[in-house]
Amino acid sequence: MSTQVTEIVGFDLGHGETAVARAKVESIETPQMLEINNKKVQITAIGWHPDLGILVGEQALIYAGVTHLQIGFKQKPNPEANYRQTIRNFVSTYYHLLKESRQIEVGKNTSHFYIGCPSGWSISEREEYQKLLKEADIGLVSVVPESRAALMQAKEAGKLDYDEIKSAVLLIDIGSSTTDFTLVKSLAEFPLDFGRNTLGASLIDKSILARTLANHEQRTLLEKVFKQHPHHKLRCELQCRKAKEDYFSNELLYSNSESFARGFESISPQLFFIPQVNKAMMEEILNQPLPELEHKSWVQAFREAVSEAKEKLAIQGIVPEVLLMTGGASRMQFTRQICQEIFPKSELRPDPEPERAIALGLARVGRWELRAAAFKEEVNLLCDSNKLKEIVEKHIPALIELLVEPLSSGTIANVVKPGLQDWRSNKIRTWAEL
Repeated sequence: MSTQVTEIVGFDLGHGETAVARAKVESIETPQMLEINNKKVQITAIGWHPDLGILVGEQALIYAGVTHLQIGFKQKPNPEANYRQTIRNFVSTYYHLLKESRQIEVGKNTSHFYIGCPSGWSISEREEYQKLLKEADIGLVSVVPESRAALMQAKEAGKLDYDEIKSAVLLIDIGSSTTDFTLVKSLAEFPLDFGRNTLGASLIDKSILARTLANHEQRTLLEKVFKQHPHHKLRCELQCRKAKEDYFSNELLYSNSESFARGFESISPQLFFIPQVNKAMMEEILNQPLPELEHKSWVQAFREAVSEAKEKLAIQGIVPEVLLMTGGASRMQFTRQICQEIFPKSELRPDPEPERAIALGLARVGRWELRAAAFKEEVNLLCDSNKLKEIVEKHIPALIELLVEPLSSGTIANVVKPGLQDWRSNKIRTWAEL
């Protein structure tokens, strides 16, 4: 471990949102959430402004004149040039904003970034992603599964005890682009691979967008605007996401047919986009077939995924003691109900702050790994030095003295006396046999 590293930066670059936390290596205090644009959690967005340059988060959405707006760009590493440049620009901009605001150390290699990835990514995909992130020139970088971060955060925050982690815990991470299942058994992690995973909550946003567009009075004009100016479509999709999140935060309120969770986007003084949903509308959206899910509905696909997880565990004779739910979309109550129905014997534990859990957990994982590496290094140095040999040699006489009495007593009681008794009773005839 480099002795220069003084802090760990947990960087949760999510498909929908991004959050960052910092932990001092030598501290035992809870990691601290950091702020970008005065917010601890930002929409994962990036855009270019002719005067201000690269903008990230909500600033990329609110400034007039922003072009090349992109959202939801996190995906498995690939050679596509635009994707790679977008990741580099986004991470690099975050890094410089954190340094400029003095929220992280300014010195070279004093900060070690721990960045998460879906647990279903292979080792080679993690390595390629880490290589790409290093190109952003942010110094030391490690990529670890988000499931490990969620588990560490749950343990350190007191949501899981040691015995539960040693038994079996199923971690369900419902994100914007994917839903990942990870079994933690005897402190080891086992991602449950369901092949191509496209079950993310952003599909609900797109369904709200399509529904609103289909019913819009100026549909033809909107479609033309979306085609000519894609950034307007992205802004409208974010308003659909806002309506969705508002709905699932207040489901009881919107069960009334006259109450709606809404978003609002002004495209021009005469053209507005106002997505709205209530209970009846959301149930239709959640149960409509989607081409991205092989023409299954979101609810059906999620239920099948949880059922498949149960079947895979049953083959191994495993019933998880705890279902730990994380990811922003785990706030949707119906996902919790489905999980409880399929795993009735498991205790359901949703994370109360899923938007922050991964960033905090990544900072904790990094701090633990660096401390463990430092301890191992000290032990190896001690074992390789003459100091350990000198200490052992110095205490050998005292050790012999301590061992003489129990060893001699044990030998007489368990070997000599029984042997002499056998000799007296003619079971042993010669001294050689004795």
